[in-house]
Amino acid sequence: MSEILTNPYNDAIEIVFPQNLPWSDSLSKERSSLVVVQLSHFDCGGVGVGICVSHKIADGYSACKFLSDWISMARDHHELNFQPSPQFDGASFFPPIDNPPPMPNFVPDPQRCVSRMYNFSSSSLFKLKDIVSTNSPIPSPSRIEVATAFLHKCGVDLSMAKSGMFRPTVLFHVMNLRPPIPLNTMGNATCIFSTIAMTEDNITLPNYVGELQKAKLQLRDELKDMNTNQLASHAIEKIKEIVNIAKRDVFDIYFCTSLCTFGSHKIDFGWGTPLRVTQVKHTMKNEFIFMDDPSGEGINVLITLTEADMLLFQSNKELLEFASPVVQLLE
Repeated sequence: MSEILTNPYNDAIEIVFPQNLPWSDSLSKERSSLVVVQLSHFDCGGVGVGICVSHKIADGYSACKFLSDWISMARDHHELNFQPSPQFDGASFFPPIDNPPPMPNFVPDPQRCVSRMYNFSSSSLFKLKDIVSTNSPIPSPSRIEVATAFLHKCGVDLSMAKSGMFRPTVLFHVMNLRPPIPLNTMGNATCIFSTIAMTEDNITLPNYVGELQKAKLQLRDELKDMNTNQLASHAIEKIKEIVNIAKRDVFDIYFCTSLCTFGSHKIDFGWGTPLRVTQVKHTMKNEFIFMDDPSGEGINVLITLTEADMLLFQSNKELLEFASPVVQLLE
């Protein structure tokens, strides 16, 4: 286990996941089950739990709810009479659609990517928030907003270092649809909003955080008065926007999602809380996945880039000023 936890690249954790399942086609022959769990025992006495859940039945939020309830049931010993909280009532909010539009494939051709995890401490996040608040009328940017804007800027710096010029960018961010639908509803209930940067001035932290907030509020305004049976088609239209933008090959594209506040570091089957919570890298480059760090105050972010880009990205001095690679030092 120490070889995994001390490895500078996140890819070493793939050994604890079922082979050929993560990010695979949920209808493929290899994936006949909607949920697959692998329990790995190491010679050192360590334990790893790898879980693959089909996106057809769950998103990050509901997968964490499933885990939380599973743990509560496993440790209940029939004393607390625990009742699971998930509600399988998605059909009442996403009713079957007659002649549904085809789901577009927005995942580009697989590329040889690597992933590394970085940590933003609470003090680093405070500094980034202070930069935004001091240089803009934004009074209280969130930690996800400042970290997203900062990593997006690091990505643009990388692109400019390679090409010698600025290339427009679009960043797609996944938003949980709970609310407007109930918090306990299981399913893949997400939608996407995007921000576009056409000039270098757009990527400064204050400006980009402002654009993130504006795009998020716009999507919330669209959703608040929307009939719930329109949510699915609205989400599909957002995905079509991604496909259309990607086909134009005008923008550098980034993807971002947050699993913060989902309680992943509180998972405890009885062996204690985990030393590391992470995901298998995606075959899609330029992806940032945010998770709470063990303290609950900072953020861990899993960054996936092409191999060549990662070599340049990880030496960015500004990146290392605010974030540090997550490598466990074991006794």
